[in-house]
Amino acid sequence: MLLPTTRLQSAGVSLLLASGCWLGVVPPGLADPPAEPAVSAPASTLMTLEQVRTISALQEMGSLPSEDKTALRRVSLENSQLKDKGALKVLKSGQEYAARGADPETQTLDVEVLRKAEERFNLLVEDLAPSFSGGYANRANVRVALKDYAGAVEDYEMALRLSPLSDDAWVNWLNRGSTLIALGQPERALPDLQRSVELSKAAAEKLSLLGRGSALHALGRWEAAAADYGAVVSKAPSDVQPFWLRYGLELLQVGRTQDALGIVRRVAAKFDIEPECQLALYAATNAAGGERGTAEAQRLWSVAPGEVKQRVAELDLAQRQWPPAAADAARTFLRSVASAWSSGE
Repeated sequence: MLLPTTRLQSAGVSLLLASGCWLGVVPPGLADPPAEPAVSAPASTLMTLEQVRTISALQEMGSLPSEDKTALRRVSLENSQLKDKGALKVLKSGQEYAARGADPETQTLDVEVLRKAEERFNLLVEDLAPSFSGGYANRANVRVALKDYAGAVEDYEMALRLSPLSDDAWVNWLNRGSTLIALGQPERALPDLQRSVELSKAAAEKLSLLGRGSALHALGRWEAAAADYGAVVSKAPSDVQPFWLRYGLELLQVGRTQDALGIVRRVAAKFDIEPECQLALYAATNAAGGERGTAEAQRLWSVAPGEVKQRVAELDLAQRQWPPAAADAARTFLRSVASAWSSGE
């Protein structure tokens, strides 16, 4: 199911979230003009990712010695910026290819164009500006689009090691954690996403919460996942978004059936031809109200277009990662209408 996406751009990095899933795409714009050129440092002299995580946490707690903070902020700033005109030209070219290769509106990919973007960023990080963290972050986004998730994780890590205290470090934590989820490693993703939540400012906190909620969902921590999704919903309760479906399913999983019904009703009303949204509505309605709820769910099914019914019946709930109780509620409903539907009633 392709649903509308939410886009964020920060210091030359952007990301897309849709229904709890993530796709990284590089924007066409450039990073802010630098004050100083990046300094070159071999990877062996950099902090490890765990050291970066510790330093970042100490900074947030106000426990990082001021001289260390000043030095790390200076290095982070230097490594976040470019001054060389040739390197800037290559960066811009790579970003333009990336923007053309991954369309955020249609979610379509042009692999050949994305490869050209990757080549530009290879030149940037391997030759022209090996200490420029944005080069690694941009290449990581392209690699996500190309489904080279392992390569993307390595690049996000290098960006964090080069610029541990940059203002947009939370974006790289978010992207790295989200990519680890795509690799099927939510247990590794959760600490990264927790760091993103702690570092992101109020305007961007919802993106970090959605990322952490996705990791908690993958780990089967339904209550905690529902809390993260619910926190985002509460920030804009009239703005129904695709991730609300995941929120409704989490609520159904933890037994908050009436709350789940209220959420999925609104999602199904907005995305009225999406079969997954409609099935969630049927399942929650059927589960919420005894005989009365069953009758209403069957009425909703009876007036649904035949094409929607067919697409609902073909949904793979395991592939869609429905929580077990929500999936059971959906299957119970589908069994209740199967005989009538197959006979053409």
